[in-house]
Amino acid sequence: MKKILITIILTIATYQLFCQVDKSVVIARERSMLLDKFLMNDMENVKEIKDYLIEKLEDRNFIALYPAEQWLILYWTNEFEELLFNIKNYNSKKFVPNFSN
Repeated sequence: MKKILITIILTIATYQLFCQVDKSVVIARERSMLLDKFLMNDMENVKEIKDYLIEKLEDRNFIALYPAEQWLILYWTNEFEELLFNIKNYNSKKFVPNFSN
């Protein structure tokens, strides 16, 4: 019984680790695509990729775009209201690791 329980726990931990690595690869690929679209001056696709990175991929464990990167993208894509909102509501503590948990 102990062996089965340990096997299940290790399987779950391995799966979670695999998902974390997979997500980092997706973020890297999307960031690269965002840069390519930006260099092609395709701002509509830049907006779509930025939104996908932030809404679908960013979470407690992953930062898809750092605040300064996001602000520059918002500026270049003329999303000024969202830019002002993000700057006004910036929380620097969000990016400080919390090791007490």
